[in-house]
Amino acid sequence: MLFANDLDHKIAGSVANRAKDYCKKPVFLIYPVNSKIRGEGRSPDGFDILSVLDGVKNLLVDYGGHKCACGFELKEGKIDEFKDRTEPLLKKFKAKNPYDSRLELNEVNEDLKNLIAKMEPFGNGNSPPVFLIENIIYDKGKKDFFLSEGKTKMKLDEVREMPPPSKKVNAYVEIKGQKSILKGWEWAKE
Repeated sequence: MLFANDLDHKIAGSVANRAKDYCKKPVFLIYPVNSKIRGEGRSPDGFDILSVLDGVKNLLVDYGGHKCACGFELKEGKIDEFKDRTEPLLKKFKAKNPYDSRLELNEVNEDLKNLIAKMEPFGNGNSPPVFLIENIIYDKGKKDFFLSEGKTKMKLDEVREMPPPSKKVNAYVEIKGQKSILKGWEWAKE
């Protein structure tokens, strides 16, 4: 649960989304707009944040959204009760392990890709493997995207969730045949 006393309501959704991406957990961001108390909720896949609001609708003036994103207005004087009732529900979220194994960047080579290609065809019940590559730099070239660590550099064939360039990240990379796909990322601890 986050509180922001001086947040511009125009960026509240983006701030809530970034908080969710940063902590990889569902979040509620509450902020004042004129004399009203508004809120934004964001959650990772696999958690229905709108159902949390369904459980406290008696504390809300209005709310709406979908499983991963919602907005709401709290009734006057209900912030503490909202917090007390929603925080236990948010804590029930258990992140699923989004990768199959950890790798060093230099371990993603042709031999590995050829081995994974032998596991095809990929589809329902046979997903391509996802690897966690920790504490690396994401680079955006003129046309291409790369992960790099020291002198080792890997070209990405597809980027599904784009991190900020030149920052250390932990990358979730799917290897599918000869393709390297950046499926997701999180901030690396420095």
